[in-house]
Amino acid sequence: MAPKICAGYTLEESRPTSVDGVEHWRGQRDGTPADIYIGGDHLRERAGGLPRWGPFTKVTVGEDEAGFFVVVPDLIERSLIAIGEEESPEVALGLALHLATAVAELHERGGSHGGLHPEYIGVDKAGRLVIRPHFGGTLVPEPDPEASAQATDCLQCSALLQGLRIDRIEDSSVALVTRGLTREVARRRIQPGRAVRQSLSAVLHRMPDWESAIVAALGPGWGLDETPWLERPEEAAPLLVEAVPEVESDDDTEASGAAPSAVEESVERETAEAAAREAAEAEEAAAREAAEAEEAAAREA
Repeated sequence: MAPKICAGYTLEESRPTSVDGVEHWRGQRDGTPADIYIGGDHLRERAGGLPRWGPFTKVTVGEDEAGFFVVVPDLIERSLIAIGEEESPEVALGLALHLATAVAELHERGGSHGGLHPEYIGVDKAGRLVIRPHFGGTLVPEPDPEASAQATDCLQCSALLQGLRIDRIEDSSVALVTRGLTREVARRRIQPGRAVRQSLSAVLHRMPDWESAIVAALGPGWGLDETPWLERPEEAAPLLVEAVPEVESDDDTEASGAAPSAVEESVERETAEAAAREAAEAEEAAAREAAEAEEAAAREA
């Protein structure tokens, strides 16, 4: 039987998917591997709206006799799951901060992702962050039909943190962040990406050695004031959410044509801690409401 071909790739391995009407294959073309997804118009629409800058992999969208296809190149060397198993909690949380920085920047630009999965995000052979989309289903389905796309991204970030196993960190703030990201009612979640980054930054502030740990584990370029991804030549615009919390100079602002959006680190920490307190208070209020409802039901019985 002749091998199946799509977009010039020989489809070698069928991979699991939980999305109806979508096939997922691992293929090769001229010795170069890629993930290939085959599906209908919904797949094309999802892929067409993805970011294609910084750590976000550029995908190719096309159509053949089998339908629409999406080619996702740039296989990763180590996934978030592998890093969570092999590296220290400080390294895992530092990587999570850089992920949140990328998602925050995406949200600041008015975009969203929708395909964040810990098995398909990680570092490449050069030690750079790579965020590859996954169209074969999510680990945390969206429970709120009224959730915005950015709120769903933040829910999916909880799966990334789970893959990195940040629950190894013995800090109550970690549990608050996790609960804040996974609330069923989207408007009560920690969102958008900027708020996720602020929350993680507040936790990392208690780990003074995280920068040296992540550079030792993953290589140069992973410090707080760095962006550990390959910047393509066409990406001249500065980040709207900066990796380092310091104000741009007037010269930098004039050169970029964009107003500075950085905040002082202390303000960022205070904002994150306030968000964590608000999340805890909301959870306590929900627990009280549930207890009152149970008492009312018992009285009626």
